[in-house]
Amino acid sequence: MRVTVKVGGPLRRVVKDLSGGERELELPAGATVSQALAALGLDWEAVRTIMLNGRPVKRDRALAAGDRLALFPPECCPLGEIVVMYAHRPPGA
Repeated sequence: MRVTVKVGGPLRRVVKDLSGGERELELPAGATVSQALAALGLDWEAVRTIMLNGRPVKRDRALAAGDRLALFPPECCPLGEIVVMYAHRPPGA
């Protein structure tokens, strides 16, 4: 399945193949946020805020095809700003 991942702040220097701070990621069906982090080469400590389709989630949350995952480090924006900045966009928008 394919998901879109947006990374913020210093994580942009770590994650490869970004375009506008985003990257399409191919994962097995039923993959979790933790598996997406591993596929991107990110350490647990590097990510504090995880948003899935505009809502905060934990690392054990399962992903679905077409999901939009946003990852932000501890030193990035406050959570309220992140929610406004990265609201859910319907497929094809």
